[in-house]
Amino acid sequence: MTLFVFDFDGTLSDSAHFICDTMHDAFVVHNIVPPTHDAIRNIIGISLEEAIFKLNSNLSRFDLEKVTQSYRDIFRQKRADNLMQDTLFDGTIEILDMLKASPHLSAIATGKSLRGLDAELDRHNIRDYFCAYQTSDTHPSKPHPAMLETVMMQAGALPADTIMIGDTSYDMMMAKSAGTTAIGVSWGCHDVDTLKKSGADHIITHFSDLKSYIL
Repeated sequence: MTLFVFDFDGTLSDSAHFICDTMHDAFVVHNIVPPTHDAIRNIIGISLEEAIFKLNSNLSRFDLEKVTQSYRDIFRQKRADNLMQDTLFDGTIEILDMLKASPHLSAIATGKSLRGLDAELDRHNIRDYFCAYQTSDTHPSKPHPAMLETVMMQAGALPADTIMIGDTSYDMMMAKSAGTTAIGVSWGCHDVDTLKKSGADHIITHFSDLKSYIL
């Protein structure tokens, strides 16, 4: 049995543009110069408050808390208004179906909040594919290995039998810290060279490339 652990944003879900737009708006509403979309894409995957601090380390604690709360409020309002029309990447359901029919297990380790992940799992109707999932609510931000280690404990999997699949350097470094295999995806927020430099053992260019690890 192998445990396949997926990141969410940028790996399973094509949601980076919504995250970038929401982050931009969260800065603007407080009359703070917003970061570029490229800068925002670079921090997708880590916990929200740490991401905002990385985008602007000159923010006071008060402003940091204001921008963080505004991001949450704007994101939730967009979801309530049915504006969060992100889609799963091509091949996602096929590979999840294949894993579900196999002896292997699937899980999620994401920098999203639990509330945000729950909403996405239900909206895409994919909750039943995963035996466990961990979020940034109860763990240090990636690349700290805590959430991945907890997922392995829940699934009863050893690091040698676990594969972390993600689109950012934070995913790759987390995998290496936890002693698991690291697979980077080419379609997410960080480029292939960055993934390789961060410890990716393999790079895939489509979800179908995972079939060789499943069969």
